[in-house]
Amino acid sequence: MNRRKREPQATTMIVQVMPSVAAGVEIDLSDKEPVVGVSYSPKRRKWRAYIHVGKRQVFHRYCETKSEAIEAHRKAMVVHQRLSVQTSGGPRFERKIKAPGYRNLDRTLEHLAEEAAEVIHMKSKVIRFGLQGKHNGLTGQRRLGCEIGNMLAMVELLVLDGAVLAKDIEDGMQEKVEKLTRVY
Repeated sequence: MNRRKREPQATTMIVQVMPSVAAGVEIDLSDKEPVVGVSYSPKRRKWRAYIHVGKRQVFHRYCETKSEAIEAHRKAMVVHQRLSVQTSGGPRFERKIKAPGYRNLDRTLEHLAEEAAEVIHMKSKVIRFGLQGKHNGLTGQRRLGCEIGNMLAMVELLVLDGAVLAKDIEDGMQEKVEKLTRVY
């Protein structure tokens, strides 16, 4: 029996235009730039916009075009951020900081810089070992949270000393959330 060798077939074939048989339309897939929270569903022949918080999906919508899906994702991010802030009922941690006896701005700023450096260090550890990785019996999540708490304590002391206005901090936080919403 004479066997023919099969010619190898390309397994990475990319279709530039996918026809939708059911709808009689063509979907342009030439824009291959990945967008976080947006993907194409070949089964439904639509673009999908979605948001996950942890393992929970908090937003999902199908759209006809990729640009519609991107816009739906951006709007949902803004709405989701507002809802999470409005339904929180205030800060997630209770402030119980009392200003120490000294009122030396330079000393407080030095402590703030030290704590910020420790947060950066813990960020690197969490990236390397994960949130659940343990060191000396504490998870990365716990250690990162404690370091952020130490830094926030120094920020709170700056507010109590009058060196920084709480309104300026809140404005900066809001600007950062809005900027991240546009970027992601």
